[in-house]
Amino acid sequence: MTKPIGFMRRGVLPFLSVVAALSITLFAQRTHAEYPAPLANPSTDVPSEWRTVVERFDFRKTPRYEETVALCRRLADASPWLEYQTFGTSPQGRAMPLVVASRDGTFTPKDARSSKHLTVFIQNCIHAGECAGKDASLMLLRDIAITKTRQRLLEHVNLIVIPIFSVDGHERFSQYSRINQNGPEEMGWRATWCNLGRLDDVHYFRSGDTLEFGSVKVHTIPTAHDAADGVAFVVEHETKKLRILTDLGHVFSGLRGVIESVDAAYLESNYDAQLLATSDYPARLKHRITGSGGHLSNDESAELVACCGQSRPKWVAVAHLSERNNRPELALASQRDAIGNDYPVYLAPRTCESELLEV
Repeated sequence: MTKPIGFMRRGVLPFLSVVAALSITLFAQRTHAEYPAPLANPSTDVPSEWRTVVERFDFRKTPRYEETVALCRRLADASPWLEYQTFGTSPQGRAMPLVVASRDGTFTPKDARSSKHLTVFIQNCIHAGECAGKDASLMLLRDIAITKTRQRLLEHVNLIVIPIFSVDGHERFSQYSRINQNGPEEMGWRATWCNLGRLDDVHYFRSGDTLEFGSVKVHTIPTAHDAADGVAFVVEHETKKLRILTDLGHVFSGLRGVIESVDAAYLESNYDAQLLATSDYPARLKHRITGSGGHLSNDESAELVACCGQSRPKWVAVAHLSERNNRPELALASQRDAIGNDYPVYLAPRTCESELLEV
């Protein structure tokens, strides 16, 4: 089914809206005399290797999830102003992508809080069939960091761009997903993969709060991770306690006592030190991962459990393994080297359910 080229206007309008909003922020404190000349069309004469899918197909096609992630990674690899990150995993096991754009290396929440620049957040594909914002954002990041025709937009702001929020819904690709929409030829689904369209019962909390769900209590504990309001959880039901410990930052004071107080622990074992050291990650990202606000390595995780001695939990499941800088057999081997083969250590896989474990 061929659809009219009118979709081009849908793609360009969000693009111009984003640029207009950033331009207002950028020049809000300048006098009229200081306003620079308007931007020329910055997306013309783009090298062929940097043209996006939507540009290459005359705005009739939009990239799939894998194509979108690949372009985001390629942009980040090519520019010191961009960093590719993920902020979670979807129910179907897809990493949820995020790109941070900053000319002064403001790539963490901690740095953003102390930055003199405003942080602008752009979230696309909440309804994954509405993909024009995703395509516009990919072009915007390219024009900022590669062709540099929009580089001045980062003079006073840092950008956080989520190209696809509903990643599973995005991959329900069909030409019938939004038949009343003027292009592209195929797109994702409005709702999530399981047709969940909205959440009406949302409760907000801060780390340190205790939440109650019937007879189940969830205790939240602040962590040292550099994310805003980092949190770990203890799930308590009757006399049983399960600890969920990821994004810990480092082995902070009191962490050992927390592990000794529970019956079982889902424990971060994020990276293998040698794999990370020899990976193609930029130096700043390696420093962040190994720093006090990053993640626990396999060896740090194993040492933490070993230090608990006879007070350690009934079992531990190693979790939050890096896709690129760890392997399951390495994480499990670190635990067994530190604790021995008799202590039960399980793997919490990245993309599928584990075996059923009893607390």
